[in-house]
Amino acid sequence: MSKVNMNSISLCGNLARDPEAQQVKMGNGDNIALAKFTIANNRLHKREETCSFFDCEIWGASANFVNDYCRKGDKLAVNGEIRIEKWEDKDGNPRSKPIIKVKEVELIQQKDKKATANTAPVSVPSKDIPF
Repeated sequence: MSKVNMNSISLCGNLARDPEAQQVKMGNGDNIALAKFTIANNRLHKREETCSFFDCEIWGASANFVNDYCRKGDKLAVNGEIRIEKWEDKDGNPRSKPIIKVKEVELIQQKDKKATANTAPVSVPSKDIPF
């Protein structure tokens, strides 16, 4: 029996802010693109709409796609896994938060453009994840 458990998440929502673009130097000296972004996910709970915010990261060519084409308010669908980021605050207290490590991203609709019958979502799988 395997000790590996399933860790999978799929979300659809709007970008809460423009993506944060970074270039990260790898151990071999190469740079790889990183995009950090937040998805706002609305849901109905007991007849009241609530919103949850999910911090996400994506690497490589998919990060370039997100950085180049996605902006605040755009509707995205992502598939990935949850990781827990841990650190200590300035007072030495342990802190943590979940991060979605995105493996696939799909641009469903840009905020400033209406969806039409001729418009298809753009899906980009991330094969460049360095972990």
